[in-house]
Amino acid sequence: MRLLLFYNADKITFMQNIYQNFSKFLIVGALSFIVDILFYFFFLKQGIDPAPSKLASFICGAFCGYILNTYFTFNQAKLTSNKLFKYISVYSCSLLANLLSNELMLTRLLNSSIEEGAYLIAVIFATAITLVINFLGLRYYVFRF
Repeated sequence: MRLLLFYNADKITFMQNIYQNFSKFLIVGALSFIVDILFYFFFLKQGIDPAPSKLASFICGAFCGYILNTYFTFNQAKLTSNKLFKYISVYSCSLLANLLSNELMLTRLLNSSIEEGAYLIAVIFATAITLVINFLGLRYYVFRF
């Protein structure tokens, strides 16, 4: 009986830790998105074309996310080049997954009965896929929880 209580307490603590990390991850994601958007419109106002503006703003947002996720979400003591490389790897994979899942959904939804909402549904689906990949990749690969 005592072993069962110990196991349940560990399981509850583990789930609370995941919930806490995920909540912080969402906050950091929102802040990184704001940084991305602000820089995007700043670069556009400077006369830079949309594609390079978006690339630069994405990098700014991702770097903001790296710093905040390191210190705030996953409570790591320092920034390292190894973690930065892993972070870039995770975000590169999630970008690819985002693009592919978005295209997959558009292929299936365009010319269907819900064609009008196809782009919104596709971007929400792709973002959900990306969110899961990023969180799991950061938690278990970059910051090793």
